[in-house]
Amino acid sequence: MIIKEEQDLIPYQVSCLPATPYLVFAPHPDDETFGMGGTIALASQANHEVTVVVVTDGAAGGKATTRKNEAREAASILGIKKLLFLNLADRGISTNSSVITSFVKLIEKFDPKTIFLPSPLEFHPDHRVVTHITLEAMKRTTSKSRIWFYEISRQSEANRFIDITSVLKIKQKAMKAYKSQLLQRPYDEYVLCLNRLRAYTLPQKIKYAEAFWKLTKDTDQKEVLDHVLNYIIAPDDKPRGVKRLLQSFLRR
Repeated sequence: MIIKEEQDLIPYQVSCLPATPYLVFAPHPDDETFGMGGTIALASQANHEVTVVVVTDGAAGGKATTRKNEAREAASILGIKKLLFLNLADRGISTNSSVITSFVKLIEKFDPKTIFLPSPLEFHPDHRVVTHITLEAMKRTTSKSRIWFYEISRQSEANRFIDITSVLKIKQKAMKAYKSQLLQRPYDEYVLCLNRLRAYTLPQKIKYAEAFWKLTKDTDQKEVLDHVLNYIIAPDDKPRGVKRLLQSFLRR
């Protein structure tokens, strides 16, 4: 078995912001801020166009109208100019053709250079299903958008880091806008710890970072499979049994 070195698994330097405009899919009101609020703030400071689509109404985690208002406040702090709400059911997102078609229309309307999606390794089912729907929608468009997966509730695999040290206070202020959620748990503290930990392999002057996985090939499930599989062992040493197991996982 060929064991990979650290540098093969994790970046030791930060990346520049990807090509704009951006289209960010947030499963719930707050995911865009907790997951990549610093990157959004940097993009806004650079006058890049950022559109955020909040997919569900967030009603499983609080009053829907409250969560919408909190999302608007956070968006204002981060400099988001375009904020859309699809109002799909929290923890009940359908994957039928009409939902996929609505995602196709959004991608075609905004024609982003980069689409940000939750990592397929996220715990929450809504996070994973939003990514699944978007990847399916991409197959039905002629879009050449790049896909960047972002992490929200856990460390996911990463091949890109964005240094958010300079905008950390902006992200912290935006997270505080989600008062209803912070009353339930100190999510902002968890996120801060995750962003601090992401500086582990980076130069010491970088104190906080957000992590992403940039897809580098055509967007399909094969690369998502490789994304997971390549973390375990080197590409030329893949046991077929492990590959079949992960393939069956992705088909669910």
